[in-house]
Amino acid sequence: MNICNSLKIRRLFVNLVFVFYALLIVSCKNESQTTVDGFWNQFDVIASYEIINGDSVLICDAENVKQASSLPWNILLKSVSFVKLDNSPEEALIEFGKCIITTENYIGVHEIGPFKLFKRDGTFLRQIGSVGQGPGEFTYLCDAKMDEQNRRIYLLPMLATQILVYDFNGNFVSTIPLPERVLYGGKMLLYPELNQALVINPINKESKDYIWLLDFNGNVIQKVNAKEYYTREIGFSEGVMMNTYSQDRVSMFLFCNGNSSDFLYEYSLKENKLTPKLRIKNFNDWIFIYDLPNQYIIETAHIASSD
Repeated sequence: MNICNSLKIRRLFVNLVFVFYALLIVSCKNESQTTVDGFWNQFDVIASYEIINGDSVLICDAENVKQASSLPWNILLKSVSFVKLDNSPEEALIEFGKCIITTENYIGVHEIGPFKLFKRDGTFLRQIGSVGQGPGEFTYLCDAKMDEQNRRIYLLPMLATQILVYDFNGNFVSTIPLPERVLYGGKMLLYPELNQALVINPINKESKDYIWLLDFNGNVIQKVNAKEYYTREIGFSEGVMMNTYSQDRVSMFLFCNGNSSDFLYEYSLKENKLTPKLRIKNFNDWIFIYDLPNQYIIETAHIASSD
C-alpha cells in the first residue's frame, strides 16, 4: 500500500435502532485508478501525521470536517454478488443483524443460538453446536472462524473460558482453553498451520490481558497487558474491531464509552506490541473505525430517539 496522502469524507445515515453516519475516510493514491483519484480530489485534506512517543500517527481534527458526499460503491469494492440463503427448513432461518463469514465454498452465520452453515450457493447444510450450558453448548457467539482446508469450525462464545472446535459435519471435536474469561465482543484469528490462535479480549474491570497468542492446547505463547496501552479507566467495552493485514500484522480498535480519542492500534505478532496508527480529536461520540487496505472509515453511533 502506498503512503496515504489525504483524508477524505463521506456521510451516511441509517435509520435503525442506532443512527449511524460515517465521518471520514483516508484515501491512498493509486496512479492507475484515475476515476478513484478524481473522486477523492474534490475533498479537502483534514488530517496530518504527528510524532507521538516516537511513532508517526495520523491525527484527524473532526472540527475540520466540512464536506459531505455520496460514496460510489466501486470506490471500495471490485465486485458484488448476491446469494439468497435457503430458508426452507425452520432451523435455517436467521434474524436481522447476524454476523456472516465466508470461505471459498461455505457461508457461516452466527450470533445468538447455533452456528448455521450454508453452501456458497445459499443451500442450508446444518446447525453447528447447540444452546445450553453443557459441554460444547453456548448461547451467544462473539466470533467464529471456518478452516475449510482442515474441515474445522472454531466458535468463541460470550463469557467463554474456551474456544469450541467442531468439524463441518457438526460433530464436537475439542476445546482450546483460554487463560481468562472473554466477555461480550471478543475476537480471534487462527493460524492452523502453527496450531495457534490469537484472541483479543475486550477490556473490562475483570480482564487483565488484551491479547493472547496461544497454542491449540491453551498454552499462552505471548500476551499484551491492557494497562500498558489503555491508561484511562474503561468500565466495559462493547467489543473489538479487528482487521487483518497479513499473518503478522492486525489492526484493532475498542468500541466503548469515550473511545473517540483512543488510538487505532496495529499489533505485530513478531514484536508482540501495539503501534498507534490513527486518532480522532475534537470529537466526543462513540466511534467505530474500519481499517481497509486503502481507506479508514470512521463511523459514529448515536442512540435513536423513540420520538
